[in-house]
Amino acid sequence: MLILGTGGHIDHGKTSLVRALTGRNTDRLKEEQQRGMTIDLGFASLTLPSGQSLGIIDVPGHHRFIKNMLAGVGGINIFLLVVAADDGWMPQTQEHVNIVDLLGISQGVVALTKSDLVDDEWLDLVEEDIRQHLVGTGFADAPIVRVSSTTGTGLDALVRELDVLSQIVTQPEDYQDPLLWVDRVFSIKGAGTVVTGTLTQGSLVVDRQVVLGPYGHDARIRGLQVHDQDVTTAVPGSRTAVNLVGLEVQDVHRGMYLHYPGLRRPVRILDAYLRLLPDAPALLTLQQVKFYRGSLETMARVKLLGQDRLDPGNTSFAQLTLEVAAAFRPGDPFVLRHPGQDVTSGGGIFLQEGIPARGRRLRLVGPDKYRQQWPFATAEPFLDLQHLQKLLQADQPERARLTAASRPFWDSRDLLAQVGQRPEGVIDLHHFVLTENRWEELQNHVATVLKEYHARNPLSPGLGREVLRNQLGLPPNAFNAAIQAMSDVHETAHVLHHSSHLGALTEEQERQANVLLEQLAAKRHEPPTIEQLVEEQWPKQLLDALLFQKRLTLLEGQYVVTPAIIAAVQQELNSLGDAAGFTVAQFRDMLGTTRKYALAYLDYFDRRGVTLREGDLRRLRQKA
Repeated sequence: MLILGTGGHIDHGKTSLVRALTGRNTDRLKEEQQRGMTIDLGFASLTLPSGQSLGIIDVPGHHRFIKNMLAGVGGINIFLLVVAADDGWMPQTQEHVNIVDLLGISQGVVALTKSDLVDDEWLDLVEEDIRQHLVGTGFADAPIVRVSSTTGTGLDALVRELDVLSQIVTQPEDYQDPLLWVDRVFSIKGAGTVVTGTLTQGSLVVDRQVVLGPYGHDARIRGLQVHDQDVTTAVPGSRTAVNLVGLEVQDVHRGMYLHYPGLRRPVRILDAYLRLLPDAPALLTLQQVKFYRGSLETMARVKLLGQDRLDPGNTSFAQLTLEVAAAFRPGDPFVLRHPGQDVTSGGGIFLQEGIPARGRRLRLVGPDKYRQQWPFATAEPFLDLQHLQKLLQADQPERARLTAASRPFWDSRDLLAQVGQRPEGVIDLHHFVLTENRWEELQNHVATVLKEYHARNPLSPGLGREVLRNQLGLPPNAFNAAIQAMSDVHETAHVLHHSSHLGALTEEQERQANVLLEQLAAKRHEPPTIEQLVEEQWPKQLLDALLFQKRLTLLEGQYVVTPAIIAAVQQELNSLGDAAGFTVAQFRDMLGTTRKYALAYLDYFDRRGVTLREGDLRRLRQKA
């Protein structure tokens, strides 16, 4: 993608240069062309010798229309800075260069236009002046090409430079999560609403559902055009027109954005890294600024983190609160302008969605303040500036991993909306994810809680599962998946226990247990219930401990037997295991008991697959 910048108060031959390069005018009002001044965005395309096509965004150079320039600059990866040889470097040229530098665009060419109107000595002086102004930027070594739209001098050389840059510039990756910032919207008779913009990320496909952010309006793509050609798929980096079904023109305006459902979420509070330009006014904490992201222009309040004032040329972490939410991914750049002086003051990069921070200690407040801690954490939560520093220094994959680790767990869809890709080294718990370190932290905490509970309650089989889940604050599906994945945690009758817990009995309790087991053996065909045993003054804690140790077994109806009794009854079943099957009455008579006890045993065997029920009959499952 190519952007044409300029300095000065008039066009400086910019429109003429576009015509000379592309053979046609950019798409703008005739009145503007006649005045020789660009006040809004113009668009054209250029096919390079290599066959690659560049989309040209012709942006306004006049200082009063810098906000229009900012609407077009988002998503580009090559710039073309136009400087007229007879005027030289202008204040607006410097502002354009500042903006391009703040947005991290490092590939570009300088076109020194109207070279036929001055002599070579003057051209040398202007070129040297341009070189000096570019010192300290990310494109200090950008080539400078002398051109004339009138004579055609230098046009071939300029195209060759652009072709070279197009081969080395990094193309946007396609993560199948498109983002198109809307810079124009209009209606076409018979087609309906059309929006245009630069597809900065991902691909758009005809007939796919899309969402218009930040307000979440739904629509469907009826048609796509790239460089005036109908396509079924628009790829990252292309200048794209989208015909939408389900939206009226009045529903859409510049600054909104298109994306696929569920893949992005609007953000109003940003934790970010700011850089103030050397000649910008100082920035005070809680000051309001004009904020530019993509084609969006909105007001924002800046809270500097760790300081109250940011002087020109310096940097700071900050928390910005936007009047209008926008879509962000870690590392996305933005530009700030001073609202009173109407000058570009600086910019920054988005690091993470913020939680409101108060005071010098940056105490987190609001309903989401514990989002970055386990609910069982007792410490007051504060904004972690060291974490922001790590995000700043990391590359995109590492930022994704750090973001994943910033919370105890994520809904996998929310994490994908935040970082755009699945980070490496995350653990799945149902549709939730957490990092390996957080998973280890969770396992250690659960183990500690259970061991401490067992130490206080040695005879208890374990801690109620809902008690533990509420303490952890995990959603039910995530909690269930976590417990199932923990090898040292086991569940018995809706209580959880650690594998190290044996429910050890005292000598007196062991004597009582042996007496109980003997009594149950004598009543194996008419077993008592838990409630009956408690009424007979058997301690409930002792019964729970024996169930936990698997020295007692519960049948349907809370009837209590021992594993030895189960084994003996199962052995007796073999005498009924002929091909014809057996009835409940036959099983009852064989045991010499009543129907309710017979049914309790049979239900136990049915649930474990020992017997198979077929109507009124049961059969023994055949051993493999």
